[in-house]
Amino acid sequence: MLHLNKMYLYPFFIFLLFLSGCNDEVIPATQNSVGSVKVEDTKQDDSNNRENEDKKLQETIFPNGLEEILESTKGTYAGQSYEDNREAIVKELEAFKSLGEEPSEEELHRYYYKLLLMFSEEYERPLENEPFNPIEPPTIYDGKFQLKPNLNVEIVLDTSGSMIEKVDGQSKMELAKNSIEDFAQMLPNEANVGLRVYGHEGTTAFEDKVESCESSELLYEIQPYDKSKLEAALEEFQPAGWTPLAKALQDAKDDLKTFNGEENTNIIFLVSDGIGTCDGDPVKEAKELQESNIDPIVNIIGFNVDEEGEQQLRDIANASDGSFAYVHDKESLNDQFNRLKDISDKWIQWKGAALGHNSEESSERLMEITEAREEWQETNFRERDNIKFALNHLNESGKINDQTLHKLNTINSERFLIPFNLGQDLFSDLFNESQNLTVEEYKEIFGKYEENS
Repeated sequence: MLHLNKMYLYPFFIFLLFLSGCNDEVIPATQNSVGSVKVEDTKQDDSNNRENEDKKLQETIFPNGLEEILESTKGTYAGQSYEDNREAIVKELEAFKSLGEEPSEEELHRYYYKLLLMFSEEYERPLENEPFNPIEPPTIYDGKFQLKPNLNVEIVLDTSGSMIEKVDGQSKMELAKNSIEDFAQMLPNEANVGLRVYGHEGTTAFEDKVESCESSELLYEIQPYDKSKLEAALEEFQPAGWTPLAKALQDAKDDLKTFNGEENTNIIFLVSDGIGTCDGDPVKEAKELQESNIDPIVNIIGFNVDEEGEQQLRDIANASDGSFAYVHDKESLNDQFNRLKDISDKWIQWKGAALGHNSEESSERLMEITEAREEWQETNFRERDNIKFALNHLNESGKINDQTLHKLNTINSERFLIPFNLGQDLFSDLFNESQNLTVEEYKEIFGKYEENS
């Protein structure tokens, strides 16, 4: 019976072996297929990783722009020379592996990168040009006003009929003319002066009022002092008619409108011997004058004026945020004009000091830029030379051949030129900017006379 069982079981075992054989053929084939895909993917990933790494190496070796140069990691021997550290450097170089006969570009980059870890330099951020710290202009009238770069003075003179009256043997008109001549000669050469007269046409007769009240003329236009021209202008008028005080103030504002108060010290001396006798509101005009862009310093001089006239002139001075002075003779009139001499002296002293300060700061800034440029160049050359010395040692010790030495030196030269060329442009721009700032500061001090004249 046992024998029969074996006979029946034998075909079953044969069938199992057949199935097993089929499985042996199918499963390994499937595993080999999957395994080959993984190997190919791994190779592709490795290739991509190497490309990305080499790209990063190139970006490190060849920085693109100032910020990348400044952010570079400094090497172990940054700021030091090869010679001063020869023993320690040679010891590190001995640990370098030898490169083959024909290393790939990637291998060259990796090798050079190892040298950068030793010798990469740290560059200082270049200076930025900043405006000078100017010397503040002095103040005048007890700190009420501050002087500006340009000085313009306009004299507004009453030439009405009453100016013929005599004081100490001379007419008020003669005294005023003499004071104006003396005053103008005291002005700095760079200052401008102007002369406007009002009430110089017609007569004091009622029938001439309209003509006289329209008379207001700038006989000496605002410009630097010219003795002969001013003398000629002073000869053109004599005491004549009415007193168009409001119109004179309005016209004075127009005379100075191109001289804005931000860059100009505009001073008005208005001389009158009485109240305004024409239409218009001189106090209102004085207020508008004060609120205008010329920001004037108004000096009202009452020449031997009566009580009513003095009150109106004081009101004009208050409305213009100016000053009033009563004068009764030549000496007191001259004293008022001489107040400008103190202003002129302060103005000249400030300009001299400001110019010296400007020149000094300009020289200091140029020196700083020069020193920064020299330091930049020294850093640039030190890195190149240290790596060059290291490459020569590696060549002499047999770690790289002559051809590889040439290729690595080429990489070194290409890297050297990046901060070198950038530094050339950078410091050239800084020098030019510094010069331009010096010119601008000079203009701030001395103003633009040609544009204003």
